[in-house]
Amino acid sequence: MTFKDGWYYLLIAEGGTDDLHRSSIARSRSPEGPFKAGLNNPLLFNGAYGFDNLTVQSTGHATMVETPSGEWYATFLARRKINGSSPLGRETFLTGVTWKDGWPIFNDGKPILLSEEVGPVTGKRHIPPPFVDNFSSHTLDSGWYQLRTPYTRNFKVHKGSIELRPNVFSLSDRDTPAALLRKQKSLNMTFSAELLGFNKTLGPKSQVGISSYLSEFQHQDIGVTACANTTGLCIYTQLWQNQTSQYHQIPLNTTSLTEPLVLHIRATPLLYQLGYSLGNGLRPNYIAEIASSWQAFAPANYFVFTGASFAIFATGLGEPWPYDGPVVGFKRVTETYYEENIPDYDMWDKEQPVGTCS
Repeated sequence: MTFKDGWYYLLIAEGGTDDLHRSSIARSRSPEGPFKAGLNNPLLFNGAYGFDNLTVQSTGHATMVETPSGEWYATFLARRKINGSSPLGRETFLTGVTWKDGWPIFNDGKPILLSEEVGPVTGKRHIPPPFVDNFSSHTLDSGWYQLRTPYTRNFKVHKGSIELRPNVFSLSDRDTPAALLRKQKSLNMTFSAELLGFNKTLGPKSQVGISSYLSEFQHQDIGVTACANTTGLCIYTQLWQNQTSQYHQIPLNTTSLTEPLVLHIRATPLLYQLGYSLGNGLRPNYIAEIASSWQAFAPANYFVFTGASFAIFATGLGEPWPYDGPVVGFKRVTETYYEENIPDYDMWDKEQPVGTCS
């Protein structure tokens, strides 16, 4: 609710939470009502121009604010449709507000377009600098979070690394695995994590790796485990598509991890690629890929609001971590961002690669 010039303005989110989502407004002389609906409702509804037309959709949950200089803006939630799906879920948007005859007008009554700037014109959007976490502090960066509330502390930031304390739970369980997550912040970026070395081998159900995580139903994983059909360690990938998985292994031809091993997930608007680099300064070798639409997939009776995250994890896959098993974790996590170039309209040439792999 916003108070201006003797009126109480009630901003309303309506139309459900998917394509019909929108913002409307009503006003009253009293916060208790009665309220009169605005003349130009809905204030904000990109779906009016077609659900499969504009990239920005599900515009709603708006809030108005006045700046010290008297300008008005509205923040709101929306999602960017990428070939019909939204891997990042709901994001925060900003638009200008003008007033006419005592009623607010959002974005001059026009649809929300990604190419339009809001407020003072600042030019082309800058690519964010890389995020690097080498775990040199005794406290964890505030951008990390965990799934639910762990029963015990399952990680330790220690001397320039993070050690995970694996338990029986995995990312496929609706429980508290030894995992730390960060929200995916761009449609065109790379998430990379360098593993701690270890001299002991892993058991057949011991895994340590990284993931593009949406839910216990949808997560795309790459990591290290014991080889299934030979001795030693293997790189594995596991891709989930509506409770059906594809699992592959590549032998590392070693029983311990002594060389630097970095795991990578390359996210572009249409595709996730999973890969690794073994040794210093090597380019990633991408060995699996999956359409980004799977990271916006909701099983029956579920909704996707939050969007994908990246995770570092370790698990015993239903079994306790061996008492004499190796200490596992990560030395460094890096997020590298690239220019997005997302169009105003949800039209994509699937044969045209998006983004520059690095």
